[in-house]
Amino acid sequence: MNRANAKLGCALAMVLGSALLVAFSHSDASEAEIVRSVAGNKLKRAMRSLRREWLPDPFGPAYTNASCKLIEFTRDCLTNGRPDTGYLYWRWKPFGCELPKFDAGKFLDLMRNKAWAFIGDSLLQNQRGSLLCLLSKVEEAVEIYREAFTICHIPENNAIVGCHNCAAAGQNATEYGGDFSYRKALRLAFSFMLSSDHKPLVLFRTWNTEHYEFGGDGMLVCNRTVPYRAGEYDGRPTDHLMRGVEVEEFRRAAARSGARIRLVDTFRLSVLRPDAHMGLYWLVDRDPGDKTMNDCTHWCLPGAIDTWNDIAMEILMREGEFRYSS
Repeated sequence: MNRANAKLGCALAMVLGSALLVAFSHSDASEAEIVRSVAGNKLKRAMRSLRREWLPDPFGPAYTNASCKLIEFTRDCLTNGRPDTGYLYWRWKPFGCELPKFDAGKFLDLMRNKAWAFIGDSLLQNQRGSLLCLLSKVEEAVEIYREAFTICHIPENNAIVGCHNCAAAGQNATEYGGDFSYRKALRLAFSFMLSSDHKPLVLFRTWNTEHYEFGGDGMLVCNRTVPYRAGEYDGRPTDHLMRGVEVEEFRRAAARSGARIRLVDTFRLSVLRPDAHMGLYWLVDRDPGDKTMNDCTHWCLPGAIDTWNDIAMEILMREGEFRYSS
């Protein structure tokens, strides 16, 4: 993306709703509060209501696994043998409005002399792959440097407080619940960003749900081929626990003076898409009958995750510094 360089933004760990475009499955007082806290009294609460859904889309995705050469092989479900393509032909429909498709040329114009950073984990990489493929319709990215995940130990006050393999680290670390760690991480990240002299626009993507189910042979699978209908499934208890943590911490951060943080709430949109995960098709050349573990966390490219970037684009279009830059 050599047309987009210099300094702007951070997108912190993963995306679908904001102060400007909020996509919730149902009206919720706390969620409406979040919108007000971010937008203040200057903006109306946009695209909110009881009904949002995935609708059939005859046009399909903006790119294919053949047209985009940047899809990581583990995300390329069709090349890896996925036989159905119906999951590609759906679009997200907020109530009372249409969500525009991602405009690659417009995005590059908006980001001229600015930078866009993804800060997060493999799900952010998943979304980054979607963005690069969407942009490849106009200009192909050049990867300058890539580093694998290397963090193993998390030190604090000369002690290891977190590790991927605590036994190997030789530590008797106290185990806390995931919500404790998540709250601590969010609070630290928000504090760092909001206390920095540089005030980038931060897009905070919400919790990503998984869709593991037990198959007939006892394996955990995600082999559905159509989305859930609204109200048919609302996620796991863990999803709602973690979502509650991030809602509280987001509200806390957004209330600070000078905060430039937007909620990109993908949770309720993504929870309806059990069909869009990679499942078995993250691995090519499997042997017949292979009991390969399904991946029901990450998303096929192209696929439902492209909608996250549609919404990120819409958020940028509604921000003053971008609105008047094109």
